[in-house]
Amino acid sequence: MKLSDYVAKLLKSIGVEYVFGYQGGSITHLIESFDSVGINYIQNYNEQGSAFAADAYSRVCNKGIGVAIASNGPGATNLITGIADAYCDSVPVLYITGQVHTWGMKKNAEIRQESFQEIDIISMVKPITKYAVTIMKAMDIKYEIEKAVSIAMEGRKGPVLIDIPVDIQGTDIDENKLEGYVVDDNSYSDIDEQQFDKVIESLENSRRSVILVGGGVSSHEAKLALRKFVEKNSIPVVSSLQGLDVINHDNKSFIGFIGTYGNRYANIALQNADLILVLGSRLDMRQIGKDKESFAQDAQVIHIDIDKTELKHKIKNEIPIYGDVYSFIFNLGKAKQIYLDYSNWLNLINNWKERYKEYQKANVIVEVLSKMLSDNTVAIADVGQNQMWVAQSLRIIGNNIRIINSGGLGAMGYALPAVIGAYYANKNNNIIAFMGDGGLQMNIQELCVIGSRKLPIKIFVFNNKSLGLIRDIHEKYYNSNYVGSVEGFSQPNLESLSKAYDISYVRIENLDDLHKIAERLEDKSPILYDIILDNKTYVEPELLGMDSLDNQKPYLTEFEINKIKMELQEL
Repeated sequence: MKLSDYVAKLLKSIGVEYVFGYQGGSITHLIESFDSVGINYIQNYNEQGSAFAADAYSRVCNKGIGVAIASNGPGATNLITGIADAYCDSVPVLYITGQVHTWGMKKNAEIRQESFQEIDIISMVKPITKYAVTIMKAMDIKYEIEKAVSIAMEGRKGPVLIDIPVDIQGTDIDENKLEGYVVDDNSYSDIDEQQFDKVIESLENSRRSVILVGGGVSSHEAKLALRKFVEKNSIPVVSSLQGLDVINHDNKSFIGFIGTYGNRYANIALQNADLILVLGSRLDMRQIGKDKESFAQDAQVIHIDIDKTELKHKIKNEIPIYGDVYSFIFNLGKAKQIYLDYSNWLNLINNWKERYKEYQKANVIVEVLSKMLSDNTVAIADVGQNQMWVAQSLRIIGNNIRIINSGGLGAMGYALPAVIGAYYANKNNNIIAFMGDGGLQMNIQELCVIGSRKLPIKIFVFNNKSLGLIRDIHEKYYNSNYVGSVEGFSQPNLESLSKAYDISYVRIENLDDLHKIAERLEDKSPILYDIILDNKTYVEPELLGMDSLDNQKPYLTEFEINKIKMELQEL
């Protein structure tokens, strides 16, 4: 059996149905083999697009692993941004790269390059992968692929890369003589009963508990377990960017998005909690603010995470618990009967939600759109102002929604290829993308995949003819010198662009035009909605400088601040 045929057979056996990539001379063996075993090869138009598509595929499918393939040299280096994104957001993805013939590879590290398009991709990606290796012996293929996939899926998940020289791909092997990988026992010790007892005791003694959920609660099982626990105990839940879809949005306990651009009411709730149960969230600066000392000063912070390095390195008063978040939630739900009554606290927070709602045009558009979207919606936001508007205001009714972001890396250009991966992960979902006119152009070539294949994806472009977040920074701190954010930044005519890619176009000038969205949202063909905004757009509220988390701009009046203090005292 040719080695590339064996690779295809092995990937097929572990559930791989799609591979995203861009053809090249050093991967023709593999792509032909994928096709021969019935693995669907999806041709993107830049390898970065393939990397993002495979990332989103992994997030949506909830089982198995996304796969992207690229040729050696520039094909491999084009994957790097997508690999970094998967690493930062803990997404299991298998990246495969072709490599020059083994006899053509440089043998001396001081030589810059031996063969055309030769590059040491392994050294480049080691800091942003959990495992990366070049296959130098054909008989290692089974062991290395099984090892890579196992490492990608265990513990804190993440990307892996297998680099296969072209002559190794074409080598004949006897699959019966291949040795497989034996998984090490890296199981996490169960959280002991004393820790559970302390958590339960803290919850019972608390009057203002809040659960903060992050990407560590992304698995289907973890979400179900948490929803059951929250429903039973009515504990307010706030989320990071990666935890926006953990709790169904019509649940009375779902509060909102926290952080620098978070919902004001969610930040006020978090800042004034007396107990914060942090589930799989990093507590980074965008979540807690730059002044760590001012964060939730009266709160006991209990932090559960599968990655030891994320524990007790941001907050001094943190109680760290190392373990799998799903196991913790599941066992907490099974623990002794808990008697919790947070009804007054929850009512107060919901009053804040009504009082401090966001009313900017973009927020209103996103909120109205939310009411049009059904269950089984996958919404993917790009990076920029559009991402924050979605995080603040997209609230979809249903149990099966997904809201996906490039969180840790914050890669502009993520959304367009990501919706392609999300579509192939589950074609029954309603797939929508949110992006700015800047992010659209980062991977604009992927419109060719969407248009030529007639993928029923809806693309919402917030068109403010600028790089909105950077323009805002230029206005605040650089005397409105808009170089690069407005001046020197341009865009194509989006109607003409849509026509070129055979995608329907709908222009939304104002709020009265929103009915145009509902009229065609169920179409089984791609549509680009061009949402025209003023070229001076803002994300508010916003946390500035060393302000505490509950003190966002535009600042509350002294009357409002005192009112909140009085409400908390009366609780």
